[in-house]
Amino acid sequence: MKSRPVLCRVLILLPVLCALAQESPLAGEWVGKLDAPGTHLHLVLHVTRLDDGTLKGTLDSPDEGVKGAALEELRLDLNLVRFHCKALDASYLGKLSGDAITGTLKQRGFALKLVFQRGVADPPARKQTLQRPDGAHPATRQSGE
Repeated sequence: MKSRPVLCRVLILLPVLCALAQESPLAGEWVGKLDAPGTHLHLVLHVTRLDDGTLKGTLDSPDEGVKGAALEELRLDLNLVRFHCKALDASYLGKLSGDAITGTLKQRGFALKLVFQRGVADPPARKQTLQRPDGAHPATRQSGE
């Protein structure tokens, strides 16, 4: 009758093993646009689920040249998404609903609405340097101008 306790253990652990095998609904790439006073910043949230079930994430701010800022305390509790980013001195609390996370980003005393949509971020636009027709650098002035 030893097979019975083993079978019971397997049946008890089966739901746990299935839950661990499932991908987190938060895993993937999320893009958002933050409307900050005087500017618009594109943000990209990268989330992966580790083998132990914990979530790991990074945040990019392409407009500011920030890539791969580590997220601390990244959590998904039911449908609430939380994270803190020390590098940007920012925290986020939002609600996951389908392919969107709607919430608030708090940074340096400001609280701004930020909606992330599941998707792949567009590559950042190339910065162009304008040149004057005479070839001189636009910030330089020649005498007599």
